[in-house]
Amino acid sequence: RPVLVSFISCKNILLDGVTFQNSPAWNIHPLMCENVIIANITVRNPWYSQNGDGLDLESCKNAIVYNSSFDVGDDAICVKSGKNEDGRRRGIPCENIIVSKCVVYHGHGGFVVGSEMSGGVKNVSVNNCLFMGTDVGLRFKSTRGRGGVVENIYISDINMIDIPTDPLLFDL
Repeated sequence: RPVLVSFISCKNILLDGVTFQNSPAWNIHPLMCENVIIANITVRNPWYSQNGDGLDLESCKNAIVYNSSFDVGDDAICVKSGKNEDGRRRGIPCENIIVSKCVVYHGHGGFVVGSEMSGGVKNVSVNNCLFMGTDVGLRFKSTRGRGGVVENIYISDINMIDIPTDPLLFDL
């Protein structure tokens, strides 16, 4: 199934005030992009949609996700950097990311790192967000063989309501 909106190796992306919904797979997927601003958007997928991620920033540099809402069937706001050998060969981390003032109504995770993180993730700030009814609040996931260094992740002022499992999960 295709991604609804995909940007590959782009610079200076602005998505502002747009609604994305009912994607076949992931909704928004910037890949190897620089200077990404995502503000005031709404992303909606049914709760049962497999691979219905809201936003997947993959191997991106300098991104801001601000004042947006997500109600999805898989990970809501996700940071990635490549899968297995492809990610290691590419070797581009996802770095310098700010997520602020976002609301997540449903999803497997409110804010997620992985599981495709072979290129690494660094310098991420997540603050002033509300997760309501997500399966997990903050989720860090990988699997054997993926590798990737995750460092300098700063999380503050996160409110979670009706989280049925764990507020924080490391699934490696």
